[in-house]
Order: sequence, then C-alpha cells, then structure tokens
Amino acid sequence: MKNIKKMLSAVLALSMAVSMSTYTVFAKAEGEEIPQESIPMGAGFSGERLSIEEQLNMALAQHPSALSDDGDDYRTKAVEKAAVASTMEANIQPFGFSDFSPSSITQKTIAVPYYKQANGYYCGPATLKQTLQYINGSSLSQSTYASKSYLDTDTPKSNGTYFTTDTKMLSNVNRLQSRLTYYQNTIDSKNKLLYYIWEDLTTYNAPTILIIKTTDSKGNRIDEWSYSTDGHFLSGVGVKAKGTDIRVTDPYIQYKVPAETDGTYWMETENVYQAVINHPCEAVQW
Repeated sequence: MKNIKKMLSAVLALSMAVSMSTYTVFAKAEGEEIPQESIPMGAGFSGERLSIEEQLNMALAQHPSALSDDGDDYRTKAVEKAAVASTMEANIQPFGFSDFSPSSITQKTIAVPYYKQANGYYCGPATLKQTLQYINGSSLSQSTYASKSYLDTDTPKSNGTYFTTDTKMLSNVNRLQSRLTYYQNTIDSKNKLLYYIWEDLTTYNAPTILIIKTTDSKGNRIDEWSYSTDGHFLSGVGVKAKGTDIRVTDPYIQYKVPAETDGTYWMETENVYQAVINHPCEAVQW
C-alpha cells in the first residue's frame, strides 16, 4: 500500500498541470434522415477537461474492490498506467515513449467484433459494445448502452440533438470491465497517436477508442474518409509495419460502403491523425 500511495502521489503531482476531457458523439435531430455522404455528430465534447488524477479517481471509485486487499492488482495497474498517462499529458516522456519510434512497429491487429450502429447517432453505443465484447467476451444491446443508466445517448441535448459525450464513454468503458483502465489523453503528434494504439495492441490487448471529425475547418472532407461527420466514435484495432496505416473497426461504415461486411479497414495514419485533432476533444481513450 505504501508503494501504491507513493506512486499515486507522483501521479497527482505530475497531473496538476494536466486538464482534459471531451465529448464524443453522433448527433441528429429527431426523425431526420441520415445522408449517405454525411452523418450527424455522434461524438461530442463535454466542455469539461478531466485531469488524469480525476480520471484515476473516477475509475477507482467505480471499482470498490480496488480499495480492498483483493483489488490490489487492479489498483496497481490503474495507478501505473495513470503515471504514464499523466507524464504524456504533461509532455514529459515516460520510459518507453522516449525510445518509441514508428520504425520499430511491426504489423499487428486484434479481432475486435464489428457492430453496425443501429441508427445515425449510435456510434457511441456501438463502439462501447465492440470494446466490451472484445474485453469481456459479452456485451449488452446498443439501445441498453444508449439509455440513461449508461451513455445517455437517447436523451435530447439542449440543441435538440442526440449524441454520446466523451466523459460518458470513458466512465462506462471503465465501469463495465475490470481488466484495464482507460484514460483520455490529448493527441498533438502522430507519434503519440501511434504510441497509444501500439501500447493497447501489445501491452493491454485492447482496442483504442478513437474520437474523430472527418472534415477540416473549411468543411472539406479529409482524404480517404468516405463520409463527413463532425463527431464520431470508432475502434482502433491495428497498425501496419512502421506505423504507416491504422486499422479501424467502424460502426458507421456499412451505411456508406455496404461491401465492408466486417466493418474493418485500413486508413493512412496521417488521415486518422488529422481526423482526431480536428475534433474538439483532440484526444483518444486508451
């Protein structure tokens, strides 16, 4: 316990300068038809930026067993990962990232199951289902995850639209499984994006939750993306050698490309990076 407290103290000190939080969602006016070329915002920014310290405390609070002797393993892993997340957020390179280079990446993918989102703004529920199905081997329905008890996607927001927030996603992906702790970290370089995905693939055997906007500031669609959206959740499930491409499992893609029967495809890393930093969150959950 003393070692854990020391680690936690270090995390808290490092994360004082850190603040972050975001919303990720698909939003649509009730009854609106979803165009094939453009989808509504399904991933939104909450406007609140949670520090890594706050994220850690939230995760531990959702796992009461983490406060008991039986929860030592979960708590220790959560604190250790928080130390990495906190130093990354403060732009202090932790051990591992300082030696990380995309040139060292070999091709790696994981078989995250694909679930086509049930409607235009259910990217959050579908991505949560994909993630939990892979980690737990079981999951509930998208409509259940969209309810008030989970992501609260089906409650209309103040502007009359429907979406999932980043903070709701982070809270639920940690509450509904106990194998690892997800943190939301800011992305300010392609190397950081690749590092988080590579760590998830090789260290944690889990998908990265990507929060994207596929249009630029002028409303132009970013290269390769087959649809336009101001906010979308999807899973990062693989990388090619040297980090040239990222593989995604995308709950929306069958709306646009019905031939994508497994919902999984490769995208150039540059175009994934641009889509991530274009979203107000400018972050991933890993």
